[in-house]
Amino acid sequence: MASNTSSGPYATFEADDQVAGDAAAYAERAVELARTRFNVTLDYSESSVPMLEQMARAVDRARAAGQIPDTQRPDRELGAPFGFYIGEVYRRNHGATWGFVNVEGQRIAGFQTSQGAIWWPLAKAGQRLRGDPSDNLAYYYHVVCHPDQGGQTRLPNGGK
Repeated sequence: MASNTSSGPYATFEADDQVAGDAAAYAERAVELARTRFNVTLDYSESSVPMLEQMARAVDRARAAGQIPDTQRPDRELGAPFGFYIGEVYRRNHGATWGFVNVEGQRIAGFQTSQGAIWWPLAKAGQRLRGDPSDNLAYYYHVVCHPDQGGQTRLPNGGK
């Protein structure tokens, strides 16, 4: 697994205003989807982030019950909104800059904290919505906020 900090050799960051604009729009899409599809209110508070995990669990249950056809990809519909929402909550509460993370030859939307740590929540949200409960979104946000308490996020391609 790679480190999520800009001081390590694994990732670099470049700020990008277009990504910042996309982040705001996709985060608002998450708010709308939460309200209309899950009857959940997202308000950009840190306490709202665990609601994303609850919605991901609802997707898991629907998938297990056969209510989501194999051809439907919740990770594509919800991954970007959920990922950008996580980042926007962090940015609004702690300060961060949106842009592109360059990691292992991939260029991924992500953010850099004021302390210099680099995170790419869209990849994490996509992994979670593909049905991997070990990619718990509430825990991920906790690690983003408290990197000194351990934990690393997996690379978007599973570290391969």
